[in-house]
Amino acid sequence: MSENLIPNDDIMTLDQAIEVIGIGPEALPVEILSKFKEILKTSAHTNNDDEVILAKNIIMRNAVVSQMEEKRFFAIESPFENSCIRCKGTGELYRFNRKTVEVKCFICGGTGEVMVDCPTCNGSGRFRRSFKGGGGINVKCTRCDENHKVPADCYRCQGTKTIPKVVPAASIKDTTPCKECDQLGFIFNDKMEFKSKMMQKKKHKYTPRHLGTPVINPEQGDALSEMIKNANTE
Repeated sequence: MSENLIPNDDIMTLDQAIEVIGIGPEALPVEILSKFKEILKTSAHTNNDDEVILAKNIIMRNAVVSQMEEKRFFAIESPFENSCIRCKGTGELYRFNRKTVEVKCFICGGTGEVMVDCPTCNGSGRFRRSFKGGGGINVKCTRCDENHKVPADCYRCQGTKTIPKVVPAASIKDTTPCKECDQLGFIFNDKMEFKSKMMQKKKHKYTPRHLGTPVINPEQGDALSEMIKNANTE
């Protein structure tokens, strides 16, 4: 694979990345991520995690480009239970270069022709033939044979059958580390629980916990609180 298809990394080469992970970019993305997950479990999050993450990122970039070359899109099946929604489990966000390709015209279906109203009879199927002495009769249109329509060059592709379309190229312009999962591709349970608690806290921000129900008037809230306190002491 050409090196200019993948963003260069001066810290680690592809061969070095394969040596760290033990699997190459010819494997399926889910296999690469599964191997990465296995290494993280055995390493117990040592200081080598950054090296493992970098190696995983380099191999995944090559695997993604290979998919783009073959299918013009890439699909990631994540092996993680709490897969990161933002990066789909890759740990990085990819920005692809763009290229222009010729695709079949969607107006004419690639035939180069469309049916238009007959210019001779204006789509009526008949036209009036006038006589020199005056008057005339309606006769059958010989151009469209009373079919009202005649073929003409497609107005979108001008008869060429194809039109230009800008699509993602099979080369990565640059990558951005996913901040949501810290390039791991998955979210820790404690982080998910923390987010859930923050959402609950935000939801019940204006709900006094000692009463259990929202109080709009602060004075009424204090009075009600005092009544409950006195009732509990009696």
